[in-house]
Amino acid sequence: MQKAIHKFCGFLEQIQLRQQSGTTEANMVTEAKQMYHAIQKKHFTFDTCWEILCQSCKWDEFRQKKSTQHANPCSNPPSEYEASQSNQNNAVHEQPSNTSTRPIGTKATKQKLKNQTTHDSRFDEMAANQSKIVEVLSTISARTIQRDEQKAIDREQKAAERRRKTEDRKEQLKLLSMMNEREQRNENHKIMSMDMTILNPIQRAYYEDLQRQILFRSTNRLP
Repeated sequence: MQKAIHKFCGFLEQIQLRQQSGTTEANMVTEAKQMYHAIQKKHFTFDTCWEILCQSCKWDEFRQKKSTQHANPCSNPPSEYEASQSNQNNAVHEQPSNTSTRPIGTKATKQKLKNQTTHDSRFDEMAANQSKIVEVLSTISARTIQRDEQKAIDREQKAAERRRKTEDRKEQLKLLSMMNEREQRNENHKIMSMDMTILNPIQRAYYEDLQRQILFRSTNRLP
């Protein structure tokens, strides 16, 4: 599109440089389209785009820069256009020349079909490969999710096992403490119930001291 508009502008500039009196802007645009069709062998179809670009300062700067870097590809002399117009007028009643488009031959048709088949097969192969990639990624994603879920379950089970062991340890310590306390009470009961009359003075003094300690501990434990 840019190339076509650039060529059209070149034709229009040629017509504007003639400065023919009585020629309006619309007439010059029409003549530029005729020149474009005569030289390019096709119609100019970007009128809307050109109408927008011709009012843009950036487009003028672009064309000036383009003109300084390269020779204007559209600067065909008016004589070429006039010669083309003359040839077209003379050829109205003549038979079509040999420059008409030749139909596509059998070999070219086969080659075109072969190229199209190759393109289609490559496209199908790419689509199949893409489907395989998507399938592999889906499988990897599913396995990753499953592995993460299993890790979470394992962590929960380990945490539950640690809590159970902690509770068991607390229960064992509590039971051991109760057993020790029970044994201590039995031992204190024996000491407090001991007959001091059968003991010698040293033994009596020892057990009397133990009895005082037992009484002191019992008194301090009371609320």
